[in-house]
Order: sequence, then structure tokens, then C-alpha cells
Amino acid sequence: MYTSIEIVKSKKTSFFTTIILLLLYLIYKVLFKIMTAPFYFFKYKILKRPRKLKIKIESDNVIVENEKYHLTLIGIEKEEEVYSLAKNFCETINEDTDIIDVFIVKSHNFSTDIDGFCVTSFILKLNDHVLLQRIRKVNKKILTSDLIQFCPSTGTFEVIEEIGLFELSEYDDKKKTISGYNLNSEEDIYIKILDKNNF
Repeated sequence: MYTSIEIVKSKKTSFFTTIILLLLYLIYKVLFKIMTAPFYFFKYKILKRPRKLKIKIESDNVIVENEKYHLTLIGIEKEEEVYSLAKNFCETINEDTDIIDVFIVKSHNFSTDIDGFCVTSFILKLNDHVLLQRIRKVNKKILTSDLIQFCPSTGTFEVIEEIGLFELSEYDDKKKTISGYNLNSEEDIYIKILDKNNF
């Protein structure tokens, strides 16, 4: 099944607007800390309750898990061939980053067409397929990325559209829109899912 999309690139908000939003966010965080401090003091200091660590659950990285296929995202080690590809992509999105937010698709049972693909952490599960962002090089030189559609019942995929040097980050279910960004660019990207019968 093919998903129709419409891609729109828009100018980012002004520096002044960004500063105002950042200040409002910081004010909110400070007020929240002030209001919750007595509660935590009472809970951990007076009642001596043990603190619980927040651990990322491995199932968050599951792409598909059914009777036939079990696909997950695994981290990339420095020794692997795709490490430089992942590093270059992340630095292109944000030159100040030291985090590699790109993974390899690993199959734990039957093989699929996307085994070994280099993808971002963006996973959008729809009714009968999954959208992913694949990272690749054109002619082994030009870095780019694609929005791909994986079919969990057949193990096959289709390239929906090349989206270039943007990292997809959020999906708005009401607007049926995927948003992406590049901190080194003056543009953001918005992908409108036009085929609403798939949801």
C-alpha cells in the first residue's frame, strides 16, 4: 500500500520569538521546581522513600513484532562501517551534537528487505505499515535520507520520497503531519499524509 504525501518547507521562527518562547519555558520550569520541591522533600527526606531510576525500555525501539517478523533498532558502534554515515548525518543536522541518534535495523527471526538499514529513531506505526527515515549516500558521496514505508506482513518496503538533510521528529495525529528539522538550516520540513484511509 502506498502512502501519498505532500512536503512543505517553511522558514523557521525569528530569533526574537525563539528567545521569548525559551524564556517562557524556563519560567515554567523554575515555577514547577518551586511548587514540587516541598513534595519531594517530604517524600524522600521525611518518609525516606527510595528514588527510582528512569530506565529506557528496550521495547521502545521495536519496529515490528508479529508472528513472522521481529525488528528492532540497535545502536551503532564506532568500529562499524555505517558509523561515519550516521555521524555525518547527525553533524549535518546539528553541528554541535555529540549524540549519534541513528540506528541499524536488526531482524531477530525471518529476514526482511530493510535488515541492516541505517535509520533515525523516527518510527510511525500506522494501521498496516510503518514509516521510517532511512539514511543513505547517493553514488557513495552525497548524504541524504528517505521516508520509507515498511509492510510488516510481507517484509518489503517502498521509498515514498527523498527528504534530504532533515531529521523527522514528531507526528501530529490531528493534522496528519510529520515535522522535521535541521538546526544548521533556516528551514523546517512538514510532510502531510494525504492518504487518510490508511489511518
